[in-house]
Amino acid sequence: MSSISGASNVIAELTRPIQEHLSQLTAEYTRLDQLKTLCDTNAERHGNRLMWAGLAGLCAEWGLMMRLTWYEYSWDVMEPIAYFLSFATGILGYMFYVATRRDYTFENLGGVTVTRRQQREYKRHGLSIDKYIQLQQVCTEP
Repeated sequence: MSSISGASNVIAELTRPIQEHLSQLTAEYTRLDQLKTLCDTNAERHGNRLMWAGLAGLCAEWGLMMRLTWYEYSWDVMEPIAYFLSFATGILGYMFYVATRRDYTFENLGGVTVTRRQQREYKRHGLSIDKYIQLQQVCTEP
């Protein structure tokens, strides 16, 4: 019995530095995970605010066009303006495609906005995603 007890003590002594190192890595991973969650939450909020601002802008444009068409001017005056506004939206959509290589859709626009904001938040808080992923692999794999 004493040889088993002595062997387990030797194993415990040999694995203690590894366990301490793993606990340090786990603590650092927990800190980085909390920081990443904060950055992701801030980026999502920013993306939502931007989407709501875009909706408000489109509604304001629609209201202005309605007002100018029916009360201030006539359709004869407003038709070319409406055409150029629609054409400008098409140009903006194409510019988005050229810059991101993604279709100009609501989901893609929101995704690009959130991703870029996440990168800025990570840089501002000094969060290295490569280090985070390495720690995640070390701490979560059995």
